[in-house]
Amino acid sequence: MKKLFIFDCDGTLIDSEILACQVLTQAWAEHGVHVSPDEFLLKVVGKGGNDPFVQSIHSRLGPEARRKADEELEQEFEKNLAPVRGIKAVLDDLIGQLCVASNSSPDYVFRALKNTGLDPYFEDRVFSSHQLKKPKPAPDLFLHALKILQCPAKEAIVIEDSASGILAAQNAGVEVVAFMGGRHFKPENKKNLLSLGADHYCHDTNELRAVLFS
Repeated sequence: MKKLFIFDCDGTLIDSEILACQVLTQAWAEHGVHVSPDEFLLKVVGKGGNDPFVQSIHSRLGPEARRKADEELEQEFEKNLAPVRGIKAVLDDLIGQLCVASNSSPDYVFRALKNTGLDPYFEDRVFSSHQLKKPKPAPDLFLHALKILQCPAKEAIVIEDSASGILAAQNAGVEVVAFMGGRHFKPENKKNLLSLGADHYCHDTNELRAVLFS
């Protein structure tokens, strides 16, 4: 087994992407910005705020509309955010260090982990691209986590649900699992990930367990 398990947050640990898709596409449409659910899942999920498509949405919305949409999403998360099915059982049995490396803000990640009861698994080992200059798919976030936790790349493994996260792990020279166990995954999302050449592909937490404990 590896010594360090690096988890993405949204769509990997917490089943947030399907909620974000439902809430944000509707909220944006109310302000005249129309993004289909399929387009959201393919072009928004896993992307940082500097992504051109995400930036184009933000510029069309304006700050007030963005704030209202984000508030609606936060309210939805408070009511219905949950861990990805089966992920707690996987975390319970892992031996070694666990950490989170996410493109989301540190405050959001800490809050999401606490709201879903996952925070004891990670404590303060949460790394965010907001703390660095470049988000995924740049390797910076994973390289930073490896440096802080003093773990060689060959002794770590990354679990990711997005193309940008998989590419970031590959760019950092870390073994990577493409995890497709979140409720937001559709055939087109899976097709996109399957083309990236990840080291492992897992469609649920049973398959993830088999990889991580092999």
